[in-house]
This record gives sequence, C-alpha cells and structure tokens, in this order.
Amino acid sequence: MEGYDLVLIGAFYAYPTFRQTYGVEKNGKWEIPAPWQAGLGNGARIGEILGLLLNGIICDKFGFKRTMIGTLILLCGLIFVPFLAQNIETLEVAEVLLGVPWGVFQTLTTAYAAEVCPTALRGYV
Repeated sequence: MEGYDLVLIGAFYAYPTFRQTYGVEKNGKWEIPAPWQAGLGNGARIGEILGLLLNGIICDKFGFKRTMIGTLILLCGLIFVPFLAQNIETLEVAEVLLGVPWGVFQTLTTAYAAEVCPTALRGYV
C-alpha cells in the first residue's frame, strides 16, 4: 500500500477531475499549485518519520505483535480519510496520518525479523 500510494498521488495531478476538485482556477485552467504538489508528495514521508520515531516507544510498551495489529487497524481506519477528502487540506492531513503506520511497519518488521531469527542468519535477514 505504501509504495502504491506514494506513486499514485503524483499521477493524479494530470487528471482533470482531480485538478477541478482539489485545484485552483488560473487563466481558465484548473491546476494544483506547486506548494500543494510538494506537500502531497512529501506528506506521507513526514508521517513515516514520525512513525519511525514512535515505533520504538510503542513497541517497547506493547510488544511487536500488538504494535503491528494496532497499526494495521489504524491504517484500515485512516484509509477512508483520503478517499472521502473534500478539499486539498484534508488530503494533505490524510497523507501525513497514513505515513505514521507506514513508518512503524518499516522499522517494526526488520527489528522483529532480526529478533526471532537465529543468530547465524541475522546478517542475511
């Protein structure tokens, strides 16, 4: 989901319906302003950094399994925010919020794999 969504949002800028829904009209044409394009493109990465930082705290308190299940449930709930976004601000907030579980997944999976893997295989994992 993370890789697909990060690439997909940039492809939407070319669609006329997306530009009319979230853009502004300039000289008779609809466009997404450059600052918003940069924000939408980098919003998920900001959320990922927050998720990377929060993962250590959450995982230490609740454990690997509960952290993974909790962030999967959070991701399922948050996926509706960009889908139902009525304006570009909501879409930006949704990208940042979705980035948090993605960041947790990036750190959690590698740390868990290294912990459960036999010592001789840890370098390969």
